[in-house]
Amino acid sequence: MLAGIVLSAASNNAPLVSRCGKDLKLRRVWIDLDYPYKAPPEFERSGILITDDTVEIATRPIAASHAKLLERIFWPQPMALSFWEFGKTLVRQTASDVARYFGMDVPGSSGNYVNGPAPGGPATLPASQNAQVQKALEQLRQQATKRPEEVKNPGAMTAETSPSNTAGKVTEAGKVSGERFTGENKIRSFTDSPWEAFKKKYNQVWKPTRELPPRGCVAVSGLIELESSKAYVVIDVFGWYNPTTRKYDARSLWMSLRKMQYKKQAPLA
Repeated sequence: MLAGIVLSAASNNAPLVSRCGKDLKLRRVWIDLDYPYKAPPEFERSGILITDDTVEIATRPIAASHAKLLERIFWPQPMALSFWEFGKTLVRQTASDVARYFGMDVPGSSGNYVNGPAPGGPATLPASQNAQVQKALEQLRQQATKRPEEVKNPGAMTAETSPSNTAGKVTEAGKVSGERFTGENKIRSFTDSPWEAFKKKYNQVWKPTRELPPRGCVAVSGLIELESSKAYVVIDVFGWYNPTTRKYDARSLWMSLRKMQYKKQAPLA
């Protein structure tokens, strides 16, 4: 019966059918039966029950799926571990940036670093900025040598020294136009490595919650191999068989593709 469920699910899977074909059939089955040592736990919640006659504290049973969902919400272990990894990577990267800024080489450090002064001497300005500074100093020297009455327009010096094409001018409505925020790329590059560490840790620790089976069920697990005209498919399966209803519990049934092997194989051109 379990093999038939797996065959039906595989035949209705569009990506698998497109690669293997529609003529899937059973080939081999490996099944193990395990009797659980104890019954699955039951969950209850307590609250204040208000009726027409009394007000009392009462307990009511709840479904295991609801209990696991509440546990995931109030105790988000995957998110907590992922944020811890994010903060740890960010602190390590910041410490490396500070050390490199003061000229200390940190062995084994990686990531994006802030440009600091060179260990051999003071920091120098770029050529374009250096030329602008020299021009401004020359104009200041010329203005200082003139008499006050010879200076017809004192604001001309400021207008000449200011760049003509400034990016990101502020309009009258208070909106910034022109290029995007200049620090956006720096912030993004600064958080790239911590964000990658966050996603990696989250994928490692996060697992979907599984439904608990009804009491009295038997665990059935194994491998089921399917065959088509194009390939062989091996599927991992795990489920709970209920002897009372003589059916498998659909909520706790789990399947995963283990292997797919084409009958005709050739190296990639």
